[in-house]
Amino acid sequence: MDELDFIRKLKGRVAYLTLLRYDGFDYKEVTGDGYKRLPIIFNDIYFDVTDGINEGWFNKVQLSFNTSKSDWGRVDAMGICEDNLSKNGYIKEFSNPIYIEKDTQLSFLKGDIKIIYPKIKTFY
Repeated sequence: MDELDFIRKLKGRVAYLTLLRYDGFDYKEVTGDGYKRLPIIFNDIYFDVTDGINEGWFNKVQLSFNTSKSDWGRVDAMGICEDNLSKNGYIKEFSNPIYIEKDTQLSFLKGDIKIIYPKIKTFY
């Protein structure tokens, strides 16, 4: 699927944010007590279209995962998937890893998630 088609396909639908760890070869979804994918709606209330020639989106509201009930470890990237079971989607790599310890709630503030030049990848 073309990257821009992936973004267009999400408009108005529920998608899922995932947390990913990179092991040097592949992205793997984080596991741990309390972890589950975060459902989000790609509509004008939660996301807005970027300005300029590059089609994309950015979040207009804060988005928060569940509070961790165990250490989830290092998180290197975030994934956006079409459904709750999909193993491929847009992957946004973080400039620095995030470490999720027990009793931590990871939140993305307004504007933290920018989906431009999407790269559709598979993870495990």
